[in-house]
Amino acid sequence: MSPEPPPDWYRRAEVERSEGRPGELTSAECEELKRLRKRNAEKAKTIEAL
Repeated sequence: MSPEPPPDWYRRAEVERSEGRPGELTSAECEELKRLRKRNAEKAKTIEAL
């Protein structure tokens, strides 16, 4: 029998402590990324209207 992977909450806690795999984003980083993508989309729409 192979060992089970750690539960999702455990993996998320590792990521929040910056102990996750390379490239995994913390909750704060995910929120910032969403905010910046939204802002970029709004700016692109404004530029398109010009």
